[in-house]
Amino acid sequence: MRLSILIIFLIWPTLANVALAKSDSPPQLLTLNYQIFVGGFETGLLALVISRHKTEYVMTSQVRSTGLIDAIIGFRSKARTTGDVKQDAVWPSSHAADNLWMGDERYVRINYGTRGPKQVEVEPPPEDDDRKAVPSEMLVGTMDALSASFAMSRQASQANGTRCSGMVPVFDGRRRYNIVSRGLGPDTLNGRVFNGEAYKCEVDLVRIAGHSESPWLPRQENESGDIWYAELSKDWLHIPVRFETDIGMGSVVIHLTHAAGSGFKLGQAPAGD
Repeated sequence: MRLSILIIFLIWPTLANVALAKSDSPPQLLTLNYQIFVGGFETGLLALVISRHKTEYVMTSQVRSTGLIDAIIGFRSKARTTGDVKQDAVWPSSHAADNLWMGDERYVRINYGTRGPKQVEVEPPPEDDDRKAVPSEMLVGTMDALSASFAMSRQASQANGTRCSGMVPVFDGRRRYNIVSRGLGPDTLNGRVFNGEAYKCEVDLVRIAGHSESPWLPRQENESGDIWYAELSKDWLHIPVRFETDIGMGSVVIHLTHAAGSGFKLGQAPAGD
């Protein structure tokens, strides 16, 4: 499972459980920081900032590799998504991502219409990236990964019997896949930053089209992981606190190191924060 897919698994409960602000409320911000470990060694850092105002949402993310893995791939990623909630549904308006992978610059730009992506620009193009372009008919009704996380809100906020039960169609500019989730039940975590009750969910990534013909990591038949999220604030519900999966070359663990939002702060903010 590629690093970008790991981040998708981590992100979706964050926005999914953010309640929209009231119309007369000022914009609210939530900041989250995570460490990424592979085989027990730190390999990356993830920082998220989520803004909500009225029915609008904006999310930015930054990811970078660290340690030995950084010397190999030098991964850097910045992404920004904007959207709106209309008639009880999520409507993305724009998505942009800029990545650096093994010295190569890559980017995605998506603008949306009423039926999904209406303008898509990627560099490198599929024919130069060892992948096939996703047919246009497969893009109808899809969202970028961050907006898809918002669309999962009701599934993630339901009573325990139906929590985390749902499917969202995603197109990230290159890959077309579905995110399928199901609830596994309450659990207790004892971590360095978060200790307490959490809810455990299983998430699966179902590949459909546009995936690399020569992936950097061993390709697994099934891409899945477990994620735990907890209610740290009444204003910001169900924040992801831990994620686990196996990528064929070792276990991956992503855990929360800092969270700050309306009415709460948890953990130690990174230097320079």
